[in-house]
Amino acid sequence: MTDTKNQTAQCSDAPAPPGSSREKPGQRNTRQRRAVLAALAEHPEFTSAQALHQRLRAQGQHIGLTTVYRTLYALADAGLADSVRDESGRQHFRARPTAEHQHYLRCRHCGFNIPVASPALERWACTTARELGFTQVEHVVELTGVCPRCETPTDGRATARE
Repeated sequence: MTDTKNQTAQCSDAPAPPGSSREKPGQRNTRQRRAVLAALAEHPEFTSAQALHQRLRAQGQHIGLTTVYRTLYALADAGLADSVRDESGRQHFRARPTAEHQHYLRCRHCGFNIPVASPALERWACTTARELGFTQVEHVVELTGVCPRCETPTDGRATARE
């Protein structure tokens, strides 16, 4: 899986979304939005909109799949959720654990992910943009690989995943 635009970071000259809830103008705190955000928070791993919709329906929520998608995109735009794409292009979401944007190193085989710090990258992106006269700059970084668990065969044989 790879990062998408919803994982962008902005240089310090870009305005932060207003308010402590990080809502953008026109975004309302609806029952559906609260339900989707709560379901994301209960599941710390990235999940598809379809899987999240199934969980919400199993909990008795009356919410359509289109509403789940629309809400997930709104949460990502507001900085409340992160989004990644798998190799097939399907998007997966999870609640953003902090107000700061994150980069993730994700296993291509099992989906395991771990946040990675990237201060040098953040500085480079902002410095480059500033030197070229750009403002309100965002960037996307895609980090994928094979985690140690998937790389190391458990039965002593060579892994068939490569």
